[in-house]
Amino acid sequence: MRNAVIYTRGCNQQATELQEQICREFARNNGLNVVGVFSDIAKSGISDDRPEFQEMISKAASGTFQTVVVFSFDRFSRNNNDLSADKTKLNACGVQLLSATEQRSDK
Repeated sequence: MRNAVIYTRGCNQQATELQEQICREFARNNGLNVVGVFSDIAKSGISDDRPEFQEMISKAASGTFQTVVVFSFDRFSRNNNDLSADKTKLNACGVQLLSATEQRSDK
């Protein structure tokens, strides 16, 4: 079983809790073991300068998780340059990015 973390980003705690619930169900249905949750509340996705997001990216190299599950890819980033750079960082650590609501996956 692969270890996964969940990343949520929303305008309030209720929004991030709903995202987390859906991501946990996705993980359970896909044989992923959730070992952590990173959540940024009221932080813009235009920049990757978000505390929990940066902590998740830095911990990717630890090897404690192999997958990041997001509600949708726009919760991960709304800036294509940051999205590409941050996915490259994850990939270099052997971490896959998956969306609970979108079919595309990025390895």
